[in-house]
Amino acid sequence: MKYSISEIHPIKHFRTITHHRHQVMINCIRAGIGFQGMFHDLSKYMPEEFIAGALHYQGTRSPNEGEREEYGYSKAWMHHKGRNKHHFEYWTDYSKETRQLQPVLMPKRYVIEMFCDRMAASQTYNGKNYKDTDPLNYFLGGKKVRVMHPMTEAEIEIIIRILALEGSGAAFSYTRRWLKSKGHMIPRPSSSQMANKEIAELYKRTRSLPRKSMMLPYGMHQNKVDFDHSV
Repeated sequence: MKYSISEIHPIKHFRTITHHRHQVMINCIRAGIGFQGMFHDLSKYMPEEFIAGALHYQGTRSPNEGEREEYGYSKAWMHHKGRNKHHFEYWTDYSKETRQLQPVLMPKRYVIEMFCDRMAASQTYNGKNYKDTDPLNYFLGGKKVRVMHPMTEAEIEIIIRILALEGSGAAFSYTRRWLKSKGHMIPRPSSSQMANKEIAELYKRTRSLPRKSMMLPYGMHQNKVDFDHSV
């Protein structure tokens, strides 16, 4: 497909992804992974991703969606997800038993970066209208079709629900507690947070789920996907 000059927006795209990256870095500092945040989404400046982003820039959602609408898939997204460990789509591998793709448990510091990324995406696209409930609403919208390790899904949802319930200060305090804890297990939320039925149930689930890589639970189909929330 040919594009006219008026349809290509490299400067707007650069500003959007840079604003998003800076917001993620701020969130990462508050979450306790400041150094890690410095390297967030650097692949978006590579030609494989940046050119597609400029061609499909929309300003209100990921340009990857526009590329999917045109071609049926997004080359930029496939390039991106294979180089950025904060995307759960990175954490997949083949099962020895079935030879099918399965989700792999994400290390906790990348779960935390995923939270910072999802929060920053809502902050970037919603601007002054951003609310701490926005990341939760987006997350729940894709929950039924998301291919994510069930432990990882429970962990990220706990953090997102704490954000919606008590704000960013409480959410980042919780991620810092998790980083300081030994091993992978997510810490028990505060009594006020555990008073929330959904958070309490999710926390109990993390105590019963296996932590090793496993096939999809709940009868989810292998081919279903959750569209990325990247900028």
